[in-house]
Amino acid sequence: MKKTVTYEVAIPAGIADGQAINIEGEGDCAVNGGPDGMTGSLMIAVRVQPHPILVRDGFDLHMELPISFTQAILGCKVKIPTIDGTGDLTIPPYTQTGTRHTLRGKGVKRLRQMGSGDLIIKVIVEMPQKLDRKTLQLIEALNASVDEREYTKRRLYNEKMGKM
Repeated sequence: MKKTVTYEVAIPAGIADGQAINIEGEGDCAVNGGPDGMTGSLMIAVRVQPHPILVRDGFDLHMELPISFTQAILGCKVKIPTIDGTGDLTIPPYTQTGTRHTLRGKGVKRLRQMGSGDLIIKVIVEMPQKLDRKTLQLIEALNASVDEREYTKRRLYNEKMGKM
């Protein structure tokens, strides 16, 4: 006999996309009625909606955080998404593109275990697409005032190029 049944199912924290929840005894009857009228299990496939910024990798969450070049030089405080809503992240002065910040325990709860993964934030320093003449002159003056020895990676690169 066919019937429609509604179930309330608790989805455990930390479940991943594609995993299944098994409710024993709520599936179809065995072929030919089976011994003792046994029934199979109801399998519920879980689909987890992707987050617009956070990307899941196991129990860790990853994100890229774009900041302006002035924020990178001066430092700043920015809002970031977390599993619990939003939080603040302090970007220290002189932050380089590619710098990673790890917030321990701010990832996905471990399924049937204690603890959570981490939230790993990769900083991307973004350059403006266009600047006016006055701003360019100010940046040229700034560039002229910075000691070349402050650019360690560029100095090492130039030294290697000089040996080629």
